[in-house]
Amino acid sequence: MQARASDWGPSLGLALCVLGSGCKPAPQTSAPQAPRSARTAPDEAPPSEPPPTREATSTPSQPSLSEVLARGLAAENAKDYATADVEYQRLLALVEHGDARDDVMVVLASLSRTKYELGDLDASLDCTQRALAIAREIPDHEFTTELLIGLGHIREARGEHDEAREAWTQAAEQLEARGEVDRAAKIRERLAALDGAGAR
Repeated sequence: MQARASDWGPSLGLALCVLGSGCKPAPQTSAPQAPRSARTAPDEAPPSEPPPTREATSTPSQPSLSEVLARGLAAENAKDYATADVEYQRLLALVEHGDARDDVMVVLASLSRTKYELGDLDASLDCTQRALAIAREIPDHEFTTELLIGLGHIREARGEHDEAREAWTQAAEQLEARGEVDRAAKIRERLAALDGAGAR
């Protein structure tokens, strides 16, 4: 049975960061975290103003990044993947005009999820590979791992078990190297299941 995209990566919550600020979604959290700039120590006063966005204003013909982002996230959370896909494509067109490669990487990863949920595995694979290339170029090691996990699921859904095994093996090794042994063990379980399916 094909896994759901929500089962295999971070919740790629673009809302957890301000586009253009260089932050990325937190890996595998059970509840959304506040943006880094909004989190304070117990003895600190909360910020008086929210962090500025790169594009705080909008015009009738040019919505702001935050507006498009909010629509995409709302649709994805409601499992309206077709609408989320449209909004993320619009968001990608906006961020591609800037110079923040990590913004492009995160939006591509979100697009990969909606494409996967819509059954467009070719497009999901393309978005993931493009995001992975950026993650490795930056480099962003944690995001690379998350993308490899997703890549494994996409490859498995496409029936490309050797490629899925390669992606998951890399992800498990990276998690183990960072001491995330519980998550690595889950990936190893997926690898074992994949090997078992291939043996039948």
